[in-house]
Amino acid sequence: MSHGNAAGGGVTTPPREALAGALPPRWRRELWTVLAVVVAVKLALLAVDHLPRVFLGDSVTYLHGALDGVVPRDRSFVYSILIALTAVPAHSLLALVLAQTAAGTLAATIVYAIARGGLGLGALASGGLALLTAVEPAQLFYERMVMAEAFGGLAWFGFIGCAVGYFRNGDWRWLPAAALCGLVAASLRMNGLAVLLVVGGLLPAWRWLLHAPARASGWRRCGAQLALALACTASLHVGYRHLVGHLTHAPPGYIGIAGVFELGMVAPLVQPADFAGTGCPPDILQRIGVPLRDATMRESQIWRDDGLWPVMRRTCRDAEQAAAIVAERALSERPWGLLPMAAVIIGQYFDPVAERWRMDSDLGRLDLGADFLALLKQNFNLDARGIPHQVTLASSWFELARDWFTLTFLALPFVAATALFRARDAVPAASVLALVSLVLSVSALLFQHIISYRYLHPYPPLFLLLIAWLAVAGLRRPDAVPAPGAMQATPEARGG
Repeated sequence: MSHGNAAGGGVTTPPREALAGALPPRWRRELWTVLAVVVAVKLALLAVDHLPRVFLGDSVTYLHGALDGVVPRDRSFVYSILIALTAVPAHSLLALVLAQTAAGTLAATIVYAIARGGLGLGALASGGLALLTAVEPAQLFYERMVMAEAFGGLAWFGFIGCAVGYFRNGDWRWLPAAALCGLVAASLRMNGLAVLLVVGGLLPAWRWLLHAPARASGWRRCGAQLALALACTASLHVGYRHLVGHLTHAPPGYIGIAGVFELGMVAPLVQPADFAGTGCPPDILQRIGVPLRDATMRESQIWRDDGLWPVMRRTCRDAEQAAAIVAERALSERPWGLLPMAAVIIGQYFDPVAERWRMDSDLGRLDLGADFLALLKQNFNLDARGIPHQVTLASSWFELARDWFTLTFLALPFVAATALFRARDAVPAASVLALVSLVLSVSALLFQHIISYRYLHPYPPLFLLLIAWLAVAGLRRPDAVPAPGAMQATPEARGG
């Protein structure tokens, strides 16, 4: 089969030796070239805007964890460790910004590898996707924020890269690597957790369903690899959850008070009967001031003094345990209630008032308070008094991209469904990207409890990859479409 125009933007067939082992010299040169270009662009943008930014609440918790060594009960302790390894020794948040920029550079390089080696796009198209990922508004903004998105994004795309590698050649060694990357991603950001568990833990089963050569190899091979994937995913995630529980003196979970956030997510579904036997007063729902059935007020149920959680904390014997029990009962008995709440949140992306308020919140436009300002000045030599309202290149780019974020969020499931239909049994990398996108979209639509542009950070690169593949695949001549499995040097094809 012809490899096509390697320097152009079309679809090329990855050489078999590239898929079986190391990249060929030409591809290695391309990879280093892309990396050099991305680094140069990142450095140029840093020269213009290297201002660290903070998000009141999250950033405070992360920094206290890094400085005091206290494990946060409501945030990622892993991110606090990363801050402790970078910004704390340097006494400067610029060190954290540089580390997060490096993480963004590596994430863009993984996008190039997925496009070039997995989707078979040409060097220019793949390099263009890497560059777009590197300068994507959310990516640039969160490289400067004291938030876990940049490091979490690197782990997220590490997981996706492993999934693409496994779909491409069926090598079992991708499975523990995917599980490890998935755990790191979950330890930093939980908004892709459904993908990491449902897709990551069942990768061999999904490959068997979506890739004809995998089915041709029989069920024994699939079964053995499925057992490995499940064992790796389960052992790592269960172990991590127990570690968090041990460190925070709480039940196992990805954070110490996971039940509290689950309660906030399903608060409109809660009924008085859900409190039976929890040690809470029978009339507890009459004591809250935040409208319980209003799906747009779920965040307030956690943080406002008259919200459900603060009232439970004051009146229940073991408030954290009660929150977990009530949340589990409400969700298991009334799961259909997630659908109307999802519709409400989607509608907020088209509400000018809600859009404006959330964008200001995501930009961190809140007064930081004297204590936090003193912490930043004393430990990082940063005068942050004007930072919340300071307009920079990254903050302007992020603010202008509001409609872009909404487009990728709402269009991705449709793009992914189209790609899955086109790619099944023909282009495994596109199939797994579409699968990841669909699971991510469905889980977010059902469980996203607020409108937030921060939560949409994973969407643009997936959207760009699938759109690029669909566009180039649509331009191919019918006789250039590879037969099922032709783009993979799979163990099945080699008889291994």
